[in-house]
Amino acid sequence: VAERFPGRVVVAADVKGREVVTRGWTSGSARDIRDVLTALEPLPLGGMLVTAVHKEGQLGGVDLPLMAEVARTSRHRLYASGGVTTLEDLRELAKVGAHGAVVGMALYTGRLDARAVAQEFAE
Repeated sequence: VAERFPGRVVVAADVKGREVVTRGWTSGSARDIRDVLTALEPLPLGGMLVTAVHKEGQLGGVDLPLMAEVARTSRHRLYASGGVTTLEDLRELAKVGAHGAVVGMALYTGRLDARAVAQEFAE
């Protein structure tokens, strides 16, 4: 699919710790995120959506070391997900090279203001 639609496919990886998980985060794959990134590296992807499921929905901040490693080791754009709670989380993700982030619970609960995010990160 990526070869047929270069630059238009984003692969999503749900990660718990460093292990890619499946089936609604209930089954381990026994594959480290780095191994998955290596396998996907030659493909003409539009990006990688990496969700730190161990941070998802907890409003406790992002797994910055995980996201920094993904951004550093992959040529594909990183879209980070899981634990985004504050503007500072978004700033830190941007500093390590994330191209974008998924923001959910922080918006639903009012911990993060969508206007403030838009103003700061508008291009």
